[in-house]
Amino acid sequence: YGMTESPMICQGSPGDTDDQLAHTEGHPVHAALVTICRPDGTECERGEEGEVRISGPQLFKGYRDEALNVDAFDDRGRFRSGDLAVMRDDGHVTLTGRLKDVIIRKGENIAAKEIEDVLYAHPSVGAVAVIGLPDVERGERVCAVVETAEGAEPLGSFGAVVGATIGSTTADLAFNGPVLAPGFGAQGGTVADIARIFGTQARHVLPSSSREVLRLGPDAGAMADAVRRTNEALADL
Repeated sequence: YGMTESPMICQGSPGDTDDQLAHTEGHPVHAALVTICRPDGTECERGEEGEVRISGPQLFKGYRDEALNVDAFDDRGRFRSGDLAVMRDDGHVTLTGRLKDVIIRKGENIAAKEIEDVLYAHPSVGAVAVIGLPDVERGERVCAVVETAEGAEPLGSFGAVVGATIGSTTADLAFNGPVLAPGFGAQGGTVADIARIFGTQARHVLPSSSREVLRLGPDAGAMADAVRRTNEALADL
């Protein structure tokens, strides 16, 4: 786990267990100070989700545009990564998401809102929420949870529409079919609520490493399973 501003943050080692290799980004590297923080800057308990903040000799000195440094560092000089994670009892770090809706696909930052804005231009789209899902080859895949407009025909091959509109960057965008449980919209539920639940369910069944691919198999069935689990979760609300 690393980034341009801090090329080395965490890494696995030959002595790690199968669980550590499959479900964490590794242990903080030598001399890197990695802290999981609450919004007020206090340190999270082990297992508590918070923002990854970083200091140490591997960290860059700052951006050339000094105005960007105001928000990039906290009052203790730690770099605010924008990544959400938990630190386990064994000291290994597991990434869980982003503070902002950014999907990192093959190292490229993709703003979910920009894709949503494009999809809203499609006349059959009533509501949409774009999220990132685990992908072994890409790191994350782009996924759109779509509610069709009232009276609109099913979208069909929606990925082709998106690919033609905004280029090959999101050619892997998946339209997973309706996941609205009967009556959920009438309860005040939104497509964003559904996307959040779907993302949680999908992360339970989608492989995020080559080791998990061997265990879980191809993900076509896993996506269908995630839709099924989402409908069950929505029905229980």
